[in-house]
Amino acid sequence: MNVGFLIGSFSVGLLIKYTGHYKYFITGGACAYIGSLTLIMKYRQTTDKLWIIVLLQLYLGMSASFVSLPTQLAIQASTTSYASIIALYLIMHDIGGAAGSAIAGAIWTDQLPKKLQDHLPGQSSSEMQSIVKNMTMAIERWPRDSPEKLAINMAYSQTVTLLVKIGLALAAFLVPLSLCLKNLQLKQVCRCMGVPGFKLLAQGR
Repeated sequence: MNVGFLIGSFSVGLLIKYTGHYKYFITGGACAYIGSLTLIMKYRQTTDKLWIIVLLQLYLGMSASFVSLPTQLAIQASTTSYASIIALYLIMHDIGGAAGSAIAGAIWTDQLPKKLQDHLPGQSSSEMQSIVKNMTMAIERWPRDSPEKLAINMAYSQTVTLLVKIGLALAAFLVPLSLCLKNLQLKQVCRCMGVPGFKLLAQGR
C-alpha cells in the first residue's frame, strides 16, 4: 500500500501541476478508494492468488494518495495561515487515525474469537486465544489443507471482510464532501508583494 501511495503521490502531483486543478482528483480519488475497498471485499480471500492481493493493495494506496495530498493542497490554497491550518489538519488526521485503529482493534478482538468458535467448535478457549494472539502459530501449527487451517482462514477472512465493510460505509461520505470543495485555478495563483503567501485570482467553481 505504501508503494502505491508513493506512486499515486508522484502521479497526482504531476497532474495538478499541468492542469492547475485539484478538486477533480479528490473526487476521482474518493471514487477509486471506494472501488478499491469493494474489490478488496470481494477478492481478498484465502482462495485468491497473491498477485491479486498485491495489486489491490497498490490500487488502494494510489487512490488514497489522490485524496490525501490534493486535500492538503486545497487547504493551503484557500488560506494564508498555512502553519495553523495545516497543524489543525494534521491533528484531526491523527485523531481520526487513532480512533479508527481503536475501533478496528475492538472489532477484531471481539469478532475473531467468535468466528473461530463458529468454525472450530472443538478447540479449547486457551487454544482460541493462542490463535488470536499468535498468527505464526495459526500459520505453522496445522498443515495447509487441514480442516483446522481452512477453518482458521475462513474466520480471519470473515473478520477482515467485516472491517472492510465498515470502512466502505464510512468512505461513502468522501464523494459528497469532495464535491463541496471550491475548485480554485492554481495556474492563476501569483505571489504578490507585501502579502504573506499566495493571492488567488480565480474564484472557486
